[in-house]
Amino acid sequence: AFPLLLAGEPSSEQVAGLGAPDAAARRSAEQALIAQGEKAAPAVLAALAEAQDEEVRLGCIHMLGMLPAARARSLPVLRGLLGDPAWRVRSRACIALGRLRALDEPSLSALAEALADPCRSVGRAAR
Repeated sequence: AFPLLLAGEPSSEQVAGLGAPDAAARRSAEQALIAQGEKAAPAVLAALAEAQDEEVRLGCIHMLGMLPAARARSLPVLRGLLGDPAWRVRSRACIALGRLRALDEPSLSALAEALADPCRSVGRAAR
């Protein structure tokens, strides 16, 4: 389990927990980071930029979609991920954009392009 750090910065263990193979551990990490609110965004964005492991990247993308207070920081990153080589990353980025109600022109344009993604799962997520 990951402790809820209500007063400090999110820990690297909490962010790494987003890619844990165990669903309960992922949920625990998510809850700990959600409790941090917008303070969690820089750590999640940094982990996303550095992560090589696809599961960690997917967890970070999911987390960004759960942090509406960090929307301004997250939208450009999520739009950029729509061009990622991994279809699961592209699909999860579409879902996160939808959760954040990304109705700005650049996001809508990027999602419209994602509708034509060669992977049907990505196109469905973009709807």
